[in-house]
Amino acid sequence: MTEQPIPEPISPPTPQPRKWWRNEWVITATIAVVGSIFICGACASSRLMMGSLFRYTSNMMEQMDMMGGFTILDDYLIAMHYGDAERAYSYYSEEARQSISLEDVQAEIDGPRRALYQVYTGTRMDGSEPMVNTGNPGARNMSQALEGAKTKYRGTIFLYGYDDATFTITAIFEDGEWKILELDLHTPLELSPN
Repeated sequence: MTEQPIPEPISPPTPQPRKWWRNEWVITATIAVVGSIFICGACASSRLMMGSLFRYTSNMMEQMDMMGGFTILDDYLIAMHYGDAERAYSYYSEEARQSISLEDVQAEIDGPRRALYQVYTGTRMDGSEPMVNTGNPGARNMSQALEGAKTKYRGTIFLYGYDDATFTITAIFEDGEWKILELDLHTPLELSPN
């Protein structure tokens, strides 16, 4: 009998080292870190967006109040600057028109304050009082809800070549826009009527 050679035991193939990025724990940890960063980023950006949106909507009435008062006075003073009495008169409310006529506005343009209107360059709102609303429970939109609202503003009128003037205006929201109810201008001494 011939001896048969004893086969050498077959060794199992040596496992190839796994690449680190294929390890389950590395994949899980990577997903967790990237997911956390994404969630934190989404929360932070939505907080920034929602915070500014909240500030915008919570102060919407005050913003409308400031913008409405600014534009009505600025429009009025521009009309007076160009000597357009009819346009300036159109910025007065119905209640104010009962005590002021178109002739009064024309007399103001041609009168001692004419220099004030000629050197007008702009306005700045320095403050306002809270809006007083008459309350419109059946309002279907913002314009209807504001109807009859009154507010008061104080500010500065910039005059080219002169000291600044100051003003106080009471505005009322009627027929969908702000109108002048009362206007009080305090002019520098050089421009004051004698």
